[in-house]
Amino acid sequence: MKKCFIRGAASALLIAILAASCSKAIGWGVVLWPPEGSSLAYGQAVTVLFRSNITKTYAVESPGTGTREELELWRVELHKNKKSAEARSEEFADLSSMFGIVLRDGLLLRNEATNTAEQVYRFRLDEQTKLIRKTEGALVQTGGERLPGDWYVALAADGTRGYVYSNQLILWDADKEERPSALPN
Repeated sequence: MKKCFIRGAASALLIAILAASCSKAIGWGVVLWPPEGSSLAYGQAVTVLFRSNITKTYAVESPGTGTREELELWRVELHKNKKSAEARSEEFADLSSMFGIVLRDGLLLRNEATNTAEQVYRFRLDEQTKLIRKTEGALVQTGGERLPGDWYVALAADGTRGYVYSNQLILWDADKEERPSALPN
């Protein structure tokens, strides 16, 4: 009886391992910044089928439609399961299509939310940055007065991630309005 139970348990474990290894997905993701022409939406939860280390992309599938696309790694926030991805998608909803248009040539993306942190990217005038999350950060002031604005976790167009202070940005919702320009007329 004991041997039969052990064999049964071992068989069940082997079947579970084989089923897991045949799974068609490596996890779930949230689309942060779909490329132009993509059928995927900002903030959409997607199935992540596999990761290519050669092309530095994820192959993703849109649940419901079955549409498959290959996206650069930085365009997707990876999650272990559907519940986690859907929760992040809901959390991200308010900023999912929000961008900042840079008002000053040389605006910095930093590795921490403080204006003395290391620079990780330098924006050009009128460049757009994808806003990912509003975050707490160091007080930003000039002449002893607080500058209006907020710190955001943001993405540059090449996928560089960092922190930017919004006082030198035009906030723009890509789903609701035409892209504004920071360039002089």
